[in-house]
Amino acid sequence: MPPVEKKENAPAPQSPQQPAPEVRPNEEMNGIPSVEESYGTEFIRKGIHFLSLLIPIIYYFVPRATVLWMLVPLTLLFSLSDAARLLIPSFGRLYSRLFGFSPPDA
Repeated sequence: MPPVEKKENAPAPQSPQQPAPEVRPNEEMNGIPSVEESYGTEFIRKGIHFLSLLIPIIYYFVPRATVLWMLVPLTLLFSLSDAARLLIPSFGRLYSRLFGFSPPDA
């Protein structure tokens, strides 16, 4: 095995970066209490998921045109309200007061 050559112009070792802050499960990361702090938040979240299951169930039993007449306006309404929440500060405050789940500004 040939001898290992030392490089004279080797780069100096970089200083170590600061360690990442420790994430604790009970801390609020985005303004929403964690499950450990509030089971009510988890029930609301699960309720939204169960309501989302209604879309394919309704789609199975109701004619397609009727479902589209329901879902297209709802999609537009929620899309516009979300955009307004982000672009209009007064609407964002109202949205946060009514629903309480908007994340804090970055």
